[in-house]
Amino acid sequence: MKLSQLARDTAPILPLLRCPLCGAGFSLREERSLVCMESHCFDLSARGYVNLAPGHNQQAEKYDAALFTSRRLVLEHGFYDEVLGAIIGMITGFLPPGRGFTLLDVGCGEGFYSRELARRFPAGQILGLDLSRDAISAAARQARAAKLKTHWLVGNLTRLPLADNCVDVLLNILTPADYAQFARVLSPGGFLVKVLPGTRYLEQVRTEVADHLRRGTYSNQPVLEHLEAHGRIVEQHSVLRTFPVNPEEAAAFLAMTPMTFGLGEEARGGVTFSEITIDLEILKVKLEAL
Repeated sequence: MKLSQLARDTAPILPLLRCPLCGAGFSLREERSLVCMESHCFDLSARGYVNLAPGHNQQAEKYDAALFTSRRLVLEHGFYDEVLGAIIGMITGFLPPGRGFTLLDVGCGEGFYSRELARRFPAGQILGLDLSRDAISAAARQARAAKLKTHWLVGNLTRLPLADNCVDVLLNILTPADYAQFARVLSPGGFLVKVLPGTRYLEQVRTEVADHLRRGTYSNQPVLEHLEAHGRIVEQHSVLRTFPVNPEEAAAFLAMTPMTFGLGEEARGGVTFSEITIDLEILKVKLEAL
């Protein structure tokens, strides 16, 4: 991708962006970089994104290109379509027809939800952010191939490189959260969509690799309690379905989950299952203002 084109694509969201080091606004320099008022400089990438976390050690990332390739297969095979549908419903209920809005997908990974929402809401301003450069590079490439209007940022959710009160909808799907940062960037009428695992989420994987896990069972109660200390759940949708899987899909589920991070490729190859359970809670949340 030509940097001049990325610069033109980035210009409309420039008022939303803030320097992660000092919080100052940005200007474009020679269609190659974002430069803040304190002269901190962040390069545009020919791969279609802006890197606002250049000091992050990408080599240490466990979330690598192979993981996101596996996750893309799982998502595109429809296992999470009901989750996507619930998110679309929550956004649709918030918006008058055709109204523009700004959405930030925090921890967007390879960008599946951002891309699908860009298709569904062409008047929306869709931003995807992840700390993994591999993920954002893949997200930008796939969005560009689909000719979707999206914006991609490498950035840290604990220091979101965005202005106060500039986001209408914030997605946080199966990723860590920083509710103080989320509340800061959300507009007064905006809301968070939080997706978290239920007790039976990927239970077939958990059973097969139980000997490698610190805990054999999972409860989302601590996550819920932490969330409810920062906001109010105003809408909830539960997804609990068990699907058959073929060997390729089973291998992709194994490769995409942190539950198997301690397993080598040979050990994962010895794990087999023929079905998978998706157990997720989709929560629409009004966060408390700072």
